[in-house]
Amino acid sequence: MIKALLFDMDGLIFDTESVYKKSWQYAAEQMGFELTDDYYQGFIGVQDPDCERMLCEHLGEGFDLEAYKVIRDQHFRKAREKGVDYKRGFHELFKTAKERNLVTALVTSSHLPEVKHNFLNSDYLEQFDTVITAENVANGKPRPDCYIMHASA
Repeated sequence: MIKALLFDMDGLIFDTESVYKKSWQYAAEQMGFELTDDYYQGFIGVQDPDCERMLCEHLGEGFDLEAYKVIRDQHFRKAREKGVDYKRGFHELFKTAKERNLVTALVTSSHLPEVKHNFLNSDYLEQFDTVITAENVANGKPRPDCYIMHASA
């Protein structure tokens, strides 16, 4: 019997992955590099420092990570100001979970300020029984620390 639902934020609740991908690829292009869709797939669900390390290894010498991050982050902030759409089906799924008295947890590799920004115009964040963000675990996804943390609570 299902007792709880654990929700990832990026890509499950919000369509943030498309915004992140555009920003990462835009910054690479501005610096004369190519970040393909296939390579970017390996970043999904992984915390930025690990993705950045992978990117440096992939692009090699001559890649200025600090300059890249400035371009990427500026692009992302500008795109995010417009708001990020909920993924189709989230509202119904969350409502059904609450109606069935299931425990709900938000389990994300994102940092709390990003989480708060995405949920700014809704009361969903307050409705989760547990919220686990990058600040709560030593090892982000794809490692299972955030899921284990919720399961042992």
